[in-house]
Amino acid sequence: MRFYRMLLLFVEPYPISNLRAEPLNTTAMKLKWDQPDEYKDTYKYRVQTSGCTSQFSKTTTDENITITNLTPGTNCSFSIYVQTADAVEGEKVSIFSYTSKTSVSHPFF
Repeated sequence: MRFYRMLLLFVEPYPISNLRAEPLNTTAMKLKWDQPDEYKDTYKYRVQTSGCTSQFSKTTTDENITITNLTPGTNCSFSIYVQTADAVEGEKVSIFSYTSKTSVSHPFF
């Protein structure tokens, strides 16, 4: 009986660069980033948040995403992971940003 060994080599993709966060209003944030070095059309991005809402995780093929239902006036952590077609994830890139605080309007001032 012969036994064969199979060596699988998974190479992590390079991380994204130039991650930016832009508050849109008190409960929404727009994230934008640049493609990683040696980008491939089969790559996806996993976006994850913590600290400002219930756990959020979503996969996208775009280099931007709008995240809604955030808590006003909180410091949010946003992380982006690059995923290959084989679901191998690269190193995360994170940014912290505050959502806008709820403003109080004064109709007589």
